[in-house]
Amino acid sequence: MTTQLEIREPQGIAMPSDAVIVLGAPRSGVRLVSALLAAHAALLSGPQLPFFVTAARGWHDIATKLGANHARHYGLQPQAQREAFERALLSVYAAKAAEKPGARPLIHSLIAGATLGIFAELFPAAKLLYVVRDVRGCVASLLAQDWRDPVTGVRFAYTCDPNAAADYWVSFNMLAHADLVRLRNTNRLRIVRYEDLCTEPDRVLSNMAGFLDLDGIAKHLSQHAVETICAADAAIYSPPKAGRVSRNSASAWRQKLTPAQQETILARAGGVNAAFGYEPSGVILR
Repeated sequence: MTTQLEIREPQGIAMPSDAVIVLGAPRSGVRLVSALLAAHAALLSGPQLPFFVTAARGWHDIATKLGANHARHYGLQPQAQREAFERALLSVYAAKAAEKPGARPLIHSLIAGATLGIFAELFPAAKLLYVVRDVRGCVASLLAQDWRDPVTGVRFAYTCDPNAAADYWVSFNMLAHADLVRLRNTNRLRIVRYEDLCTEPDRVLSNMAGFLDLDGIAKHLSQHAVETICAADAAIYSPPKAGRVSRNSASAWRQKLTPAQQETILARAGGVNAAFGYEPSGVILR
């Protein structure tokens, strides 16, 4: 039996390939950055879509394991395979693209942060923002979440134990580290620190706009626009807690973690924390 697959452009709309992809570890500020960008008229956004990661990994497996055989026996070249996957995923935005012709897709995903390299290869014209946060801030935020195993109902260890949360943060960012180093000197990736966004929003938004070739970001913001992306995510992920992000948000962990907890967290994660410019001092990835 032979199965044939034909991918068509939905509604005759050709999607721009220069997508914007926002990635990072959970509780780092991925949804915050995405919400700010989603307000821009030149971007098309929606909820986080877990199948994006599944499809991207599927393409990578095919490209690395079967690509040569497909080219040799079926005449299907690697570039054609990649373009087919790219078109299929970007077609999700076709309905919105009909309302905003020329607007670029905005892809945001926590899970995809661990597969940064795959997304960079699958979407070669895309620009990537990797959002980071001081490990102590992430740990404090993880401990405030009531995330549970859907089968057993038991809370995940990294939402109960500071050490487990620190190890989770380290393991996640280490999965992306090699690709961050590889891409940091290109014009495709920028690292956005949550703390900088809280304390210097004008500068950070201006830098992001320049990197993404947008005519500013702040002037497009509105309460409705910022809430849209969070509401869209609510069916898949727990909705973010209500509240303002302010200068104090960057250091809220100081009141939530004991000095002993902070010391233990840094002992486990200080090296990786330093790689993003946090204390203790170290090489800064920008």
